[in-house]
Amino acid sequence: MMTIETTVLVLGLLRSTCLPALLSAAPANDGFENSVIISGNSVFITGANYGADKEAGEPDHAQSGGASVWWSWTAPSDARVRITTEGSDFDTLLGVYIGETVEDLTTVRTNDDGNRVIVYSSVTFRPTADVTYHIAVDGVDGTEGNIQLNLMQYSD
Repeated sequence: MMTIETTVLVLGLLRSTCLPALLSAAPANDGFENSVIISGNSVFITGANYGADKEAGEPDHAQSGGASVWWSWTAPSDARVRITTEGSDFDTLLGVYIGETVEDLTTVRTNDDGNRVIVYSSVTFRPTADVTYHIAVDGVDGTEGNIQLNLMQYSD
């Protein structure tokens, strides 16, 4: 039977050894080739960039980052779309691109902050139906945190 002191010691050891290791493991969508596919005209998804890095040939997303994660979205129509990181718990960078490889990307839109007061990122553009857009979320100066990615396509 464990005493309270033993339980506290074990939990403390788990916190100091296991938790940092779990948080430093790269997320599944760390890297362009491993982007998570999202679909639809209204998407609200969570994620994190703990342990993510910047890959060779990857562009800066509005400014220098270093902990990016990726999603891919194929536009169901050519109606205007807004993508934000509102609800994330750190200062995000957002980039939207087209292209087949990370070295071959063409920038559609990038943003650091939605405006001078807030620290989430926001872009709006008119996509082409059936084209795949690659969405990168990064942290300013490589900061890490929990991500809320919001995609809303408006009917015109």
